[in-house]
Amino acid sequence: MPAQVILKINGYGFVGNNILCSDSAKALIEWGDGAFDTIPLNFTGNNTYCYFIEHDTHAYEIPGVYQIKATLIHPAINNNIAYTNSFEISSDCSEIDGLVFEDSNANCIHETTEQLMRYAGMTFFNQSGTVIGMGFSDSTGHYSAKIASGWNNCYYQTTTNGLTSPCGQQAIFSTNNDTTINIDMICSEVLDVKVCHGGTRVRSPGQWGFGHMLVYAKSCFSNSSQVLLEFPDDLNWLGMMEGPEPDSINGNLYYWNINFDKTPMTGFGNRVLSCMFEFKTKTTASIGDTVIFKAFAFSDSSEKVLSNNNHSWKQLVSAPYDPNNKLVTPQGNGPYGKVAPETEFTYTVNFQNTGNDTAINVFVIDTLSEHLDLESIEILDSKHPMTVAYYNDRVLRFDFKNIQLPDSGASQEGSKGWFVFSVKAKENLALGTEIRNYVDIYFDYNAPIRTNSTINTIDQGITHPKLDLIAQNNLCFNNDIGAISAQVSGGTEPYNFLWNPKLEGASNDSLTSGIYSVTVIDSNLFMDYNTIEIVDNRTITANPGQISGNYEVTGGDYHSYEVVENPSSSFDWTVVGGTITQENGHRVKVLWADTMTGSIKVVQTDSNGCIGSTEQSILVYPLSISEAEASSFSIYPNLTDGIIEIQLNELSGSDRMEIIDIQGRVVYTKNLNNTSTQIDLSALASGTYTVRMIGDNVSEERTMVKR
Repeated sequence: MPAQVILKINGYGFVGNNILCSDSAKALIEWGDGAFDTIPLNFTGNNTYCYFIEHDTHAYEIPGVYQIKATLIHPAINNNIAYTNSFEISSDCSEIDGLVFEDSNANCIHETTEQLMRYAGMTFFNQSGTVIGMGFSDSTGHYSAKIASGWNNCYYQTTTNGLTSPCGQQAIFSTNNDTTINIDMICSEVLDVKVCHGGTRVRSPGQWGFGHMLVYAKSCFSNSSQVLLEFPDDLNWLGMMEGPEPDSINGNLYYWNINFDKTPMTGFGNRVLSCMFEFKTKTTASIGDTVIFKAFAFSDSSEKVLSNNNHSWKQLVSAPYDPNNKLVTPQGNGPYGKVAPETEFTYTVNFQNTGNDTAINVFVIDTLSEHLDLESIEILDSKHPMTVAYYNDRVLRFDFKNIQLPDSGASQEGSKGWFVFSVKAKENLALGTEIRNYVDIYFDYNAPIRTNSTINTIDQGITHPKLDLIAQNNLCFNNDIGAISAQVSGGTEPYNFLWNPKLEGASNDSLTSGIYSVTVIDSNLFMDYNTIEIVDNRTITANPGQISGNYEVTGGDYHSYEVVENPSSSFDWTVVGGTITQENGHRVKVLWADTMTGSIKVVQTDSNGCIGSTEQSILVYPLSISEAEASSFSIYPNLTDGIIEIQLNELSGSDRMEIIDIQGRVVYTKNLNNTSTQIDLSALASGTYTVRMIGDNVSEERTMVKR
């Protein structure tokens, strides 16, 4: 390469009797790779027929299948368009091709029962371990790679994350001739889920728009995941255009629950969720505002790679929209797309035939940045059948042969296509390294359409969060003390924690035994994930023993109660039918009310967090008959929530009641004119009070408890 091609163009036309041939004719040559030439034509003839024979030369820089179109653009003559047959431009390389298959029994032999794998990648090496070529299987499981001739003792390895080729080192071959090699793959990774987005457009306020979210999964066994889309506040959700309805909606959070079977046979894995949704921009939004979509996937099982489980993408309200574009995940922070070192980028290319006729063939050229690791390329998905080829100088070519893509006037949705691939940044890139990428899209013979350029910048200050979990096992026979605390290093605060089972916060206690998973998401939407088990190891019982003290008391009396002292434990006392007036750990003092029954209970929590309790019933005697007869007044109930009744044995004509708090202050006073008076003391604070009665015939005090 480059390959020089000489085109011979000849023809004739009837111009009429005794009419001179034109001396200023021109032809347009379209070479099929987007290049074109306009060449002059020199006519000869006999004033009836005019003839021309011309030659033109073109250099093809990239191998592939091409077809040339020639159009006579001046003068206009019938039948003025001609095509060559399709022809292939090859490099001076040998071709390695064959099938990529799941080697279910690891015998390195393709058997008819073994499934073919699409978009699996492999790298070819010479005997010194130097990369000499790359290949990718297409949507049917076939691959083809161009490799420089003349190498012996070559071998291959897979580049698709999660797949291995146990027979790669065994398949020794040379590149002296074209070779057919069926390549075996086996699944070696437990699970990986990836989230990215497709085309999205946010129109001006009040106008309709659309968005597209894609989720892929790779697993060696059946699995499930929950997908969350955080929808922008500036948009009104209208519903689904393509894909399943959300399983649940909470405000602007939309949830999908997905289950998928074993999926290694499709390169990265199956497209397990494709959601195209429509919306209207709120009239409160302004042109030029930025709206942000956030998508997350949370698996029920541990994943090897978590950096691709989340994605956010930004759109400007009523920004210019080109249906031929290139998108990157992650977009990164700020206008220069700042990302952490060694980030994996997922690129989505959208194309649309906006011409006026069907596009027979479409191909896309992508020259990858020197800062990307070619051996990490993974082909993920495409809307239409596609073949991928790698050429020297970091060039990828994506071919859609005979795609028959209708124009947008004939079918708006049918005129669209897209494909997705991923590649990682190289290790140890310097701070500020920019990674830019665009593609050239070719529709048949037309000049290429160059997309926008994505940009990401390596920022050493951006790190991924690292999540550590600390568990406390269940040790108590009679209660759950299991606890988990989550600690995060790195990343960018604030952090958001997602638990499975669903809990909240950075720590949780009183947990049952079992396995818990925690996901942390930082402010840059970077994630980390960890699991931990609370073990059931119940060997301890906290037992405060029996409560000692008087179990038969008289209302209005004070009594002390206690359990065995334990300096490493805490004690929580509760009383029914009385009031705790003093509390000192394992010992309390209680004022019993004038009721018939009561109870006292203590809960002990030991140094391990184990809890034990004991309770004792109390028989409360009312005031003795002789005491009641000797008293000039009585209070009912003595333990009150607010309403009490004062009963006098007799009136003296100047009876006055005072209520005094424990500081000796008079907090309530009332003159009594009846032997029975109801009083509302709900305004008083809870506590112990002294009720004093003063009159011509009485001067007496009683104790009252306000709950």
